[in-house]
Amino acid sequence: MPMKKITVSIDDHTHRRVRILAAEKGTSLSALVRVFINRLAAEPRKSEIPALKGETPEQQRLRLIQETIAEITATGGGSRTG
Repeated sequence: MPMKKITVSIDDHTHRRVRILAAEKGTSLSALVRVFINRLAAEPRKSEIPALKGETPEQQRLRLIQETIAEITATGGGSRTG
């Protein structure tokens, strides 16, 4: 399937942190973003994702991000092509 390219702008501090995260996971920033977007597209809408008891919306987002990172780690982090 042909891949579409996108452009995303982030601040320098965030860019530096996610590049370090990608390096720690043995993958590329592009692979991290690709896995995250693919997972996001496959998941039900946020309103359909149950929050854990007492979980704030920010805690829910953080949990989903952590679950995505765990999935990336478990699957080998994607390819180092970007």
